[in-house]
Amino acid sequence: MSNRDRISVSDLLDRKAQQLAQRHSQRLDEMSRAALQTGTDHTPGWLRPQPVLALASVCVAVLIYWMLPAPDQNATTPNPRVATIPDWVLDEQVPLEILEAPEFYRWLADQMAAEKARQG
Repeated sequence: MSNRDRISVSDLLDRKAQQLAQRHSQRLDEMSRAALQTGTDHTPGWLRPQPVLALASVCVAVLIYWMLPAPDQNATTPNPRVATIPDWVLDEQVPLEILEAPEFYRWLADQMAAEKARQG
């Protein structure tokens, strides 16, 4: 090998190294630009999924509360025990002594059980 071949091989290696360095530098620059562009395309914090979902949930809850009818304060709900007592017990003609006697309620429970047994 002559001295001239060595220089050309050396030059060739230098050129290849410079080309690789340029490509590497270009790729790094492209990657840096891409990373900076995604950073500037930032959505506001309140548009992220979690806050939007929380806001939508609160809005739905408020709408449901607003759309529900207000409970009637004057309406009385029937007592479950009163609902099971026959209508004649609520009659004002029944003497108060009978309604206050515990034996009456035992008898009434027996009568109700017997009636349910007949029906069911």
